[in-house]
Amino acid sequence: LPSGASIGYHKHEGNCEMIFIIEGEGTVLYDDTKNPVKAGQCHYCPAGHSHSLINTGSEDLIFCAVVPKQ
Repeated sequence: LPSGASIGYHKHEGNCEMIFIIEGEGTVLYDDTKNPVKAGQCHYCPAGHSHSLINTGSEDLIFCAVVPKQ
C-alpha cells in the first residue's frame, strides 16, 4: 500500500478480516476508534464492524490480509 493510500473504509458482513503488518506503519480506523499499527502487529475486524487501513508512513505498507467466510 503506497504512502498516503488506504484500503477504504468498509463494513464486514458475513466475514471478518485479519491484517498482519509485515513492513511499514499506518493507522487503522475501526468503528469509532483510530489506532496506529506497525510491523509485527495484527488488526482484527469481526463481522458486523467497519474498518480501514491507511498508510501514514513514508514507505510502502506491506501487509497480509485474510478474509474467511463465517
